Amino acid sequence: MKFPRGAKIFTGQFDPLPYVGVFLCLLIFMIFFRDMVLPSGVVVELPDMENAESIPPSRWRVVLDRDGKYYFEDGLWRREQLGEVLKMRLSDLKLSNSEKTVMLQADKMVSFQALNDAMALMREVGFKKVIQVGHTKSFQTEKIFSEPGRSLEKK
Repeated sequence: MKFPRGAKIFTGQFDPLPYVGVFLCLLIFMIFFRDMVLPSGVVVELPDMENAESIPPSRWRVVLDRDGKYYFEDGLWRREQLGEVLKMRLSDLKLSNSEKTVMLQADKMVSFQALNDAMALMREVGFKKVIQVGHTKSFQTEKIFSEPGRSLEKK
C-alpha cells in the first residue's frame, strides 16, 4: 500500500495504559522478588557482649562458623591449611607487635573447645593479640535510660 506524502501514520491519541501495565509488573517483580538472589557470604551469628571495648578494625580477620569451618580472605580453609597460609603471610610482611592483631568472628553456637582451638591456632601462627568480635550494646544509651530521676522530656 502506498501512503501519500502528507499522510500521518499516527493520528490517534497517545495511550499510556500498556506502558503503565508493564511498569506495574516490573514494580511488583522488584518488590516481591528482591530476596530471590541471596547475598554471598557466610551466615555467622555473633555473640552478644556486654562491657566490650570498641577497637579499630584489623586487616586480619578470620571467621569460624558453627560447623567449625575457617574462612579467611573469601576462602574456606582447613585448620592446618589456614595455619600455613597465615604463617606465610605474616612472615612476608614485617609487622610490629601492635600490628599482629587478628579479629576472630566466631558464631555464638561454636563450642568453647573449638573457640579455644581457634585462638590457640592464631597464637601458634604468631599473632600477639586475638580479639573475639561480637555485638555490643551502646553503654551511653543504656546509662542514660537506666539512671533514676533522669528523663529525656523537656521540663
